[in-house]
Amino acid sequence: MSLSKKPVTGMKDILPGEMRIREYVTGVIRETYEAFGFTSIETPCVENIANLSSRQGGENEKLIFKILRRGEKLKLDEAKTEADLTDSGLRYDLTVPLVRFYAAHTNELPSPFKALQMGNVWRADKPQRGRYRQFMQCDIDILGEPSNLAEIELILATTTTLGKLGFRDFQIRINERRILKAMAAYSGFGPEDYDTVFIILDKMDKIGLDGVAAELTGHGFSRECVERYTELFAGLQIERDPSFAEHLNRYDVSYLNMQQFLIRAKHQGVTEYLEELVIRDLREVYGELFDGQERVLAAALEQIYAKTEKEFIFLIDEWDCIMRERQESEELQRQYLDFLRNLLKDQPYVALAYMTGILPVKKY
Repeated sequence: MSLSKKPVTGMKDILPGEMRIREYVTGVIRETYEAFGFTSIETPCVENIANLSSRQGGENEKLIFKILRRGEKLKLDEAKTEADLTDSGLRYDLTVPLVRFYAAHTNELPSPFKALQMGNVWRADKPQRGRYRQFMQCDIDILGEPSNLAEIELILATTTTLGKLGFRDFQIRINERRILKAMAAYSGFGPEDYDTVFIILDKMDKIGLDGVAAELTGHGFSRECVERYTELFAGLQIERDPSFAEHLNRYDVSYLNMQQFLIRAKHQGVTEYLEELVIRDLREVYGELFDGQERVLAAALEQIYAKTEKEFIFLIDEWDCIMRERQESEELQRQYLDFLRNLLKDQPYVALAYMTGILPVKKY
């Protein structure tokens, strides 16, 4: 068997020239942070799967490289779910390992403890230009200091480091979680909703404010809460741009969480259940513009477009969950792919389709 010369997809070799640059940059970073009192630590690249899947990592938890149990612990015949086969995984960031490290060694560490971590992390994401499945992260954290002094020092240390590396005229954006919580509470969200709300809000640069509103609504939050919350973001600098008014409310946004549809459909066909719910929502807004007996989503949208020329943006979250979780049902997968093609391909009402998932769309 001949040797494969290419690295695994999403990985890269580093040649001596680039390695020298990397070593210089990491040396400047380490030297500067250590001058601010940060102490280097190292944690294993493999962590317990329960820690990695603790719902603290947001969408990164969908991208874990999982490791099979070994030896007698691997019982293929008795396994019922993926959880029965795996017990560990490659870290997807440095935060989860730091939490475990600090919990295990608190009594051995000074307080406050100023930690510096530099190391590779792994995410089973779709490789793109400049985006790899293995990459290096650098984190500094101050643990055991509750005041704003810690935040000030983190900002000062980071800006000093960037300056030493030759960066100029950069901006520091501060994300104050207490303000976000107050905004969410004012809008009617409960404390148990905050993590979900903030993860969605973090996508605003990619999907816009309308996309955030659509995704929040898709998660079952009331329209009143969502509208009050998004109104709080009025007056952002983007609204001063001349193109903002031109594109405001130009598109309707349809958010489809395929994982939720798969769970809720139960014995009903997934695509049939999805079309039924989305058409019901369309009927509330465009009820007079398409056939009241229409059961095919694409046909309803075509009728709406023919009378209004209204274009839609589709946000399809976890589009590939049916491929991953219903591998045994080729008929269901075929029906689902036919549904997507009929809904999105070469349709005049589609302004944009944004799909998240692990598997590449092009493959299908």
